[in-house]
This record gives sequence, C-alpha cells and structure tokens, in this order.
Amino acid sequence: MIRTRWQKVIIDLWRNRTRTLVVALAIAVGVYAVGGVLNTRELLVREFERDQAGARVSDATITTTPFTGDFARRITRIPGVAAAEGRHTTQGRLYRTATEWEDITIISVPDFHDMQVDAVTPLQGQFPPVDREILMERLALDYMGAAVGDEMVLEMSNGAKKALTISGTVHDPQQFSPDLFGSPIGYVTPDTMHYLGAGRQFSELRIRVEGDGDDRPYVRSITNQIEDQVESSGRVVLSTTFPLRFIRPIIDTLVMIISTFGATILLLSGFLVINAISALITQQIQQIGVMKLVGARRRQIIVLYLVTVLVYGIIAVVVGLPLSIWSARFFMSWQIELMLNIVPDSYDLPAPLLASQVLIGLLLPVLAGLIPVWKGTRVTTFQALNDIGVKTDSQGHGLLEPLLAQLQKVGVLKRDLVLAVRNTLRHKARLAQTLFVLTFGTALFIAVLTVRSSVNQTIDDFLRFYRYDVSVGFSQPQRTARLQQIALGLPDVVRAEYWTIGGGARVLPDGSQSNFFRLYAVPPDTEMMEPQVDEGRWLQPGDTYAIVLNSDVIDDEPDLSVGDEMRLTIGGRESTWRIVGVVPTVAQGPAVYVPYETHGYITRTPGQATHIQVITNEHDAASQARVEQALFAAYEAQGIDVNSTHTSRWIETQNGKRFNLVVLFLIIMALLLAAVGGLGLTTTMSINILERIREIGILRAIGASNFALRRIVLAEGLFIGILSWTLGVLLSIPVGVLMSEQVGIALLGVPLTFQYSMPAAISWFFALLIIAAAASLGPARNAVRLTVREVLAYE
Repeated sequence: MIRTRWQKVIIDLWRNRTRTLVVALAIAVGVYAVGGVLNTRELLVREFERDQAGARVSDATITTTPFTGDFARRITRIPGVAAAEGRHTTQGRLYRTATEWEDITIISVPDFHDMQVDAVTPLQGQFPPVDREILMERLALDYMGAAVGDEMVLEMSNGAKKALTISGTVHDPQQFSPDLFGSPIGYVTPDTMHYLGAGRQFSELRIRVEGDGDDRPYVRSITNQIEDQVESSGRVVLSTTFPLRFIRPIIDTLVMIISTFGATILLLSGFLVINAISALITQQIQQIGVMKLVGARRRQIIVLYLVTVLVYGIIAVVVGLPLSIWSARFFMSWQIELMLNIVPDSYDLPAPLLASQVLIGLLLPVLAGLIPVWKGTRVTTFQALNDIGVKTDSQGHGLLEPLLAQLQKVGVLKRDLVLAVRNTLRHKARLAQTLFVLTFGTALFIAVLTVRSSVNQTIDDFLRFYRYDVSVGFSQPQRTARLQQIALGLPDVVRAEYWTIGGGARVLPDGSQSNFFRLYAVPPDTEMMEPQVDEGRWLQPGDTYAIVLNSDVIDDEPDLSVGDEMRLTIGGRESTWRIVGVVPTVAQGPAVYVPYETHGYITRTPGQATHIQVITNEHDAASQARVEQALFAAYEAQGIDVNSTHTSRWIETQNGKRFNLVVLFLIIMALLLAAVGGLGLTTTMSINILERIREIGILRAIGASNFALRRIVLAEGLFIGILSWTLGVLLSIPVGVLMSEQVGIALLGVPLTFQYSMPAAISWFFALLIIAAAASLGPARNAVRLTVREVLAYE
C-alpha cells in the first residue's frame, strides 16, 4: 500500500503532467548536452590517440638525395632514434576527361608488412600491392569516383602515361579527406615507383624518436645528428620538416566548444529547475500549510518535494542519456570519421562515464530544487493558509512606476500593456533568472553565427590577399615573356602576372635549418596581391634583399621581428635578407614573400617563373573553371608541362570546408541553447499565471474579455523576450569577438577577421518573439478556460 505522502507525489506529477514534461525536458536537455560532450570527447580523443599510436607517426622528415633501405637502417643505430624508414613521393595527373584532371600523390613504401614509421592499415582488397598496382587511401575512392579493381591511367611529370590497377584500400590517419586538400593519396612498391619513372630509391628519410615526439628541441637535437650522418655519407640534406599535426588543433577546438557549451547549457538548465520548482511551491503553498497543520514536519515536506524533483531527473535521464550516446556515435560516423579520417576501433563507452552522466541527471534537479524548496517550506502555517494568491505589492514603487503612469496618462501605453509591464517586474529575482537564461542563449546563439560570418570574412580576406582568378603552375621554370604571351592570347584573360613559388628555410644561429616554408617571389608592384600589413610594410619597387613574413613564420621563429636580418637557404644557396614587414596568414602555413628579380638572381633563373596568375573578365566559379581549362590546354599545346592549376573560388570552397565541422558543432549547440531559452520562458510564464489565477478571476468578474487577458499575458512574454534580446545583443559582441578569436587561433594560429552577424541578431529577434508568443499563449489559454467560480476558488 502506497503511503499518503507518496500518493500525493504521484498525483502532483500526473495532474500537472504538462509541467512535469516541460521540467523533465529542460533537465533532459542539460543531461543530453553534458552527456553528448563527454561521450563525443571520449570517442574523439580516445580513437584519435589510438589511430595515431597505431600509425607510428613520424616526428621528422629529412629530404635528401637518393638513398637505399640499408642506409635508413644504419640511421636507426643513432642514439634516440626509434625507427627510420625511406619513402619517395611523386605526383601524377589523373584525367577525369580529356581536359579535366586531378593531382594524385603517390608514395613508395619499402616493406608494407613491417612499417615502423607512418604505417598504413589494410582495409579492403589485396595487401600488399604487387608490381603495377596501387593501394588508395580509403577516402580517395569516393572522391575519385573509382572502385577496387579499376584501372587508372596516370600522366607523370615527364609526360609518360602509365596504367595502374587499384588493388585495395588502406587507412592512413595522417591524411585528411581529399575534400579538404584535394589530392588523393596512393601507395606503391619501389618496383612500381621505378615503373612510373621515379626510380627504386628513396628521397625522404622519415624518423621516429624515442621519448616525447612533441618536444621540438629534443627532436631537433636528434635530427641534427641524423643530418650530420647524411652529409658525412656524401649526400645532401635538402630540407628537414616536422609534422604540423593539422588534426589535433581541430580536435582541441571541438573539445573546447562542446565542453564550454555543455557546461553553459547545464547551468541554464539548473535555472529552469529552480523556476519550475518555484512554480510547484507557489501553486501548493496552501497545501504546505495544511500538511503543517496536521503535523507534518518541515523535513518531511522537504523530502516530499525533493522526491518529486528526483522523479523529474529520472525521466530526464531516461530521455537524455540514450540520445547523448546515439548523437555522439552519429557525429563520429557522420562527420568526424570522414573529415578527420579517423577509423574507430569501438563505439563502446566506459561504464563509469555513463554512470557520471546518470549522477549528473539526478543530482542537478535535486541541487537546483533545494533553494526553492527550502524557501517555500519556511512559510508558517498562518501565512500559508491565508495566502489568497493576490499580491499587494504588484504595483511597485520603483523609478519605473511614475514613468508607466505618465505613459498611460498621455495615451502612449494602454492599461493592459502597463499591467503587463508591472506583472513582469513584480518578481525581480525570477525575472533576473529568466533573463539570465534567455540573455545567455541569445548572446551565444548570435555569437555562433558571428563565428560563421567571421569565417566567411576571413576567406574573403584571403581572396583579397590573392586577387587572381586562376593560377597555373609548371613543372619547370619557364620564360616569363612566353608565359604571358600565351595567357594574354586567350579572349577571357584580362591581365597576367608571373610568380615563382618554391621553398626555403631559415639558417639558425647554430647552423641548423628551420622547418621549410613556402616562398613567393613576386613583383613588388604586384597587382595580384593586396596584403594587409600587420607590422612594417609590403615590398616596394627597388627592394632587393627585402623579405616579408607571414604570422605563421613569426609563430615558429619568435625571435624574429621587423628590422632583423634573416639568413635563408634557397635552392641550396644561402643569402641574407632584411625583414621589412609581417602579414597575416591566409590558412596556408608558414610563408615568406621576396622580390622576384632578387630571387631570380639567387637561383640563377632570371626572366623565368614557375607560375602564372591571371585575372579574367568574369569572376564567378563557372567562368574561372572555363579559363582554367583553356589555359591548361593552351600551355600543353605549346609543349609546356602544366604541373597544377586552381581557381580562387576553388580555394574559397576548400577553406570553407575546413571550418564546416567546427561551425556545425557550434550551430548544434546554439540550437540547444535556443531550446533551453524557450523552455525557460515557458516555465516563467507558467509560474506567473499560476500566481495570478485569482487576479485573472477578478479581472474577468469585472468584465475583462478573454482576448484582453490573452493580450496582457502575451505582452508580458514579448516584453521579457525583447528585453532579453536587447541584453543578449549587447553581450553577443564581446562573446563573438572571443569565440572568433579562439576558433581562429585554434585552427589557423591567428584570430578570425571579426564580422558581426547582424542577420543573425535580426532573425533571432523574430524567432524570440515567436518563442515568447508560444510560451505565453499556452499558459494564458489554460487560465482563461477556467470559469470565474473556479478561478476565485483556486488553491
């Protein structure tokens, strides 16, 4: 037999099932948000680390003149070297049609069965490949529109066309999706690489050190010893690079976003619980008096209501926890696995992690409910039994009251609107809680879409930095006069400008070299660049050994600044340059800019260039693609081997894709915040109506129509919505700046170009009005359905 007190709990939950559902849903949103954060982070970090550990990722790569596998094995004898293996990388061209092609990167591996550095995992088909076969990275096939068993014909850099059979697929966690970087990756044996015309030897010495591979000074000390060994063998060190680890910043950013938003949503959900329990206590204040009158102790009443709150938590856990588990697995399989190229071993979540989420779902409502339960049960029996539901302080005596009275007197505000404003301000603590939820929801929602606008603005800045429409790269330096003549001979080309794009490295004070960076040799009066200079100046006509660095170089070499001398190695020759300026990065990694003429003198290639940049008469994607194909055909027809082409619109699309995953998570979190805000306003309006049931009865008794009552309640909700929107818009500016800065630093190393999203603010204003109307009309409809007798007799 259920005791009377517990029967009351069941009756209260069922009789007020709409409120039970709203409160449980509010808590479920918090449980879902926190659970989704914890579960996604667990899967993401765990499977990423497992992927990387299984791949035995290299800590450095030394590019040198050709060597054999025996030489690589000798390198492993150097103290501190855990493993060393050779690789050779070459580029091919895979034709989709006669004029449409795509670059493909081919890597030769000495022994597929014993890969100690940068290992790949077989997934499908034959492993390892045999002669004239190629294994494709798992994400490449869909990108290429190919399948295992297909034959593909490649054109190599020497113009020879070679056929390879796709024997299977592998997983290489070092590689992003080709959708991000646009180059599928394939793996072959040294014999197949020889068949392609690149020889059986290797040019890349990939190193894995013992100990902490993230300790750059330690890794540098090991690579210095290896470089000495390479040079003592008669070979030449061409470059030494360290992995940039693109994936980890994206993962860290995702974890930061979902953790921050999850904690915020949990906090806001706690405020919803406080409001909901306040509504329950307000409705049952006379019942509390009766229970005390018949001998119930305060402790018993507190337990009674906390059990009610605990039931809310149980319902929330039952709803929120399975959804959080499902969504974490869904995001991993839908976006994260593909974009970041992670192949999870398992989607299982540890029991302690799930138990912690159950605990959060149960403790959150109990802890949040303690405050209103403690305050509500403190009322004396006399106060509770004499509560008539009409507050004598509803008029208020603040500074706003004279203003409202004057506005009503002159006819600016009608009586019902004045009443709505007074009702809103009646309980300032409750209003503050509601405004806290809605204001933060508004600020974060607008800030999220501001980050998206800032991403688009940053990409637009890139397009302004590089103002060309089409870029064409060549396998070998070509005479500039000939390159320009061919380009300007096409009817759609307006201007053409030659650049040389290569690489270089800083010669450090100890004689070693820095990580290689991209080098742009451009005319100082270039029309194809419009850089925004952060420090110093841009290149000027007459400059010789002047150099401009981008911010990524400064980050890697923090001892450099404007005015310093910088010693470079370019094409095996050393030279000294004066730093004249610093420009922002444009999502391309470390890069420097030097005068074209000086670079040609140093590299012994005067009057030659590796790239031609053109501006077309139309700048849309279709026109750029048409000119790109025309340029390719024109140069090939003249016997000039084209190595690469791209358009500015293609770069815009690729850069946008790199942010899509982060922006997607931001939008999902913003929608959850919107849901919490709507539930918060609904709960507040329900409480306000419950407290004024008898007031509504009095208004109806003296002739107020149902329409007038609905309008008062609607005006109250809209007033709260507009006030929270105003405060949220003001807060969204600093929050948007902070989020744009942190997302940019995490993914690019520099803040995004801040662009406030006014469309987001305006659209959220109307969305908030709809939410406010929906939250207000429901409680108002329930109130006006009661008869005057029922309302005046309401307890």
